[in-house]
Formats: sequence, structure tokens, C-alpha cells
Amino acid sequence: NRRITCQPAMACPSFTGNCRAGGQPAHTLFARLARTGFFTSFGPRKPSGKHGGAATCLLVASQVMRRRSGFMRHRAKHRAKANDAGTDGPKQSRGKAIMQDLWMKARQDIQRRETPGWEAELAARFKASDCSEFEVKEASGVDEVWGASQLLTARDSEDMTSIPADDSDAGDANPFLGLGLMRAYSALSADAPLTAIATSDEGVIGMAQVKKDGYVQNLVVKPSSRRKGVASQIICWCATQSRRRGATQLWMHVEPGNEPALNFYRRLGFEVGEEEIYKERRAVRLTKHL
Repeated sequence: NRRITCQPAMACPSFTGNCRAGGQPAHTLFARLARTGFFTSFGPRKPSGKHGGAATCLLVASQVMRRRSGFMRHRAKHRAKANDAGTDGPKQSRGKAIMQDLWMKARQDIQRRETPGWEAELAARFKASDCSEFEVKEASGVDEVWGASQLLTARDSEDMTSIPADDSDAGDANPFLGLGLMRAYSALSADAPLTAIATSDEGVIGMAQVKKDGYVQNLVVKPSSRRKGVASQIICWCATQSRRRGATQLWMHVEPGNEPALNFYRRLGFEVGEEEIYKERRAVRLTKHL
């Protein structure tokens, strides 16, 4: 590990004794290395001749490089044996397998979100029937929010196709204020519920709210616009938005005695579950995978 330096030839005409390593003459260093067995192939010898010091430096440097190259070959051989024996291989392979699995799941989730499902087929079939006299979209303007709030104000138990939301979600005390706050919240956060509306020449004729997890609530259709596909197209819009936001199912609760609503969801292919307690009332849960 000693640092070997040679003085320039112009500064010293004779190299003998002027080639130093670590502040010691080259022949002294050579003698010490020889006594320790460093020069195993050459054996101990003293420098001789006019350029004995330079020759010693070259000899020492060559031996150091030979030892270093041998060490590098030994380390590479050891690493190869370790990989063959599986010392480091399994750890690297497990980490690589985990990263590949996460990447595949992420790609599958992105593909699932972007791939149209049953709602796209239902919407296309409805548009082909030339019965689309309305448009389903998200409520954004003040007039649209006001129209949706009017539907919530005039609703009754027979008008609701799903269980109404509580006061914190839809604002039963003041539907316009509640929907307005929801609209402002949705503009700031991607986790906020979305308000879907169906509009025609008459204004807002239907509305619903859908949460990020695919839960649909407050599905209301104006009585004069029923049996025209308004509710089914609102459900299709909610399914599309829920799929894009990462939900894996569309679900809601319906009162057990609301047979028209239950039959409506059965026609759309929803699975009717058993009765359960939801918001301190008995309700039937309906689910359909996205």
C-alpha cells in the first residue's frame, strides 16, 4: 500500500537511490519487501547498475498490478460462485418479481379503467334506438345545480329509485346549498361525489349522485320523463365515471317495498342482495361489477 514516486530525470541524473516510496529509498523498500516474501516469483535481489532504482520501481509496480489483477479475478470468481449458489440471486429475483407484479397490476388497473364495460354497450344500444331526447352530464353551472335541487325538493318515497342521502351528503334541509357545496368540493378534490343530471328542452329531468367507490344515491327522475331511458342512462354515466375513478362495482340501496325500483335494477343486471340496516332503516343492497 505504499505510494511509489520517482523523481524526474532532469532533476536527478542518476536514478540510483533517488527513487523513493513513502519517503524511503527504493533499495531499502525492495529489501523489506523481499524479507516479507513479497517477490515470490523473482526472489530477493538488490538493484544494480546505473538505473537500478528505476528498475526497482518498475518491478514493484509490476508486482502490485499483478497482485491487484489477481485479486480482481478472485473477487469476480467469488461473485460468480455466489450467484450460482443462490446467495444473492433469490433476493434480487424476489425483489424483481415483486416489482414486476406491482407493474402488471398497475397496467391491468389502468386498462380496466379505460376499457368500456356493459354501460357502454347499453348506452350505444339506447342511442341507436333514436329515443335520446336528453343529455347526461355532470352538473356544473348554477342553473343545472338549481334544477337538480328542485328535483330533490319535490321528491317523495315513490319518486326515489334509490335510498336518499343523509343531510351531510345532499343537503336535505337545503338541496341547492348542499349540491352547490358538493360541486365546489368536486372541483377541489377527486374524491368528492359527482352529481349527474339529465337535461332536455324542459331543463333538468333527472339526477343522481355517485361516490368514488361507486355508490349511487338520490336517483330521481321527473314523473313526466319516466320510462324514456333517463334513469338507465344516468346509471350508465355513473358506471363510467366510477370505473375511471377506480371503483370495481356499482351499488346502491333500495327500500324493500319499492318494487318498481327493484325490477328496474334487475333488468339492468344488478344482483339483489338480502335486506340489511342502512342509515337506521331496512334496505336491499344491489350490486353490479364494473
